[in-house]
Amino acid sequence: MGRALLVIWLRWAVWVTLFSLGTALVVSLGITLTLYLLKGAVALDDSIVKALREIALFWFGVSWSVTLPLGTFLGMKQLFVSCRYGYRLQLLTCHGEHIETVYYNALVKAWRKWLFLTVWGVAVGVLMITTLQFVIEGKILLSSWWNSYSLYVLVMFFSWATLRLMVQRCPSIEMRRC
Repeated sequence: MGRALLVIWLRWAVWVTLFSLGTALVVSLGITLTLYLLKGAVALDDSIVKALREIALFWFGVSWSVTLPLGTFLGMKQLFVSCRYGYRLQLLTCHGEHIETVYYNALVKAWRKWLFLTVWGVAVGVLMITTLQFVIEGKILLSSWWNSYSLYVLVMFFSWATLRLMVQRCPSIEMRRC
């Protein structure tokens, strides 16, 4: 059952990663191209290319911070549609009845719990890392390791941990044989 949950989560994580990165890339390139065209589409030289690269990188970070939570919600439906190793996640109603066709409005309550547990997990992870850094180096340099990529790794790790916790403790989600 644990391996089935891991494979279901990995499928979700790959979907969320591809969706969020792809959408952020399209948005940042779209904004960069729009700004370039609005400024008159001047001839490309080294300074213009460098400026466009900086603009694209800036907007990539901004758009990725929006598309990652959006991707976690849109991808949550993927958790409940696949059968792996003879198990699947089953969403339940408030009365304990199985929801066979999962719609996004049924996912909001479970996603909200999952998101807040993940956010709290990330906060605990950051505290643990900074404490470990203080113990090892004697100082806290959050800026030396904190960026969008480390945040992404923490979000993915704690989404796995909180999904396991929710399957064990949440009355609206269960593992079921298929």
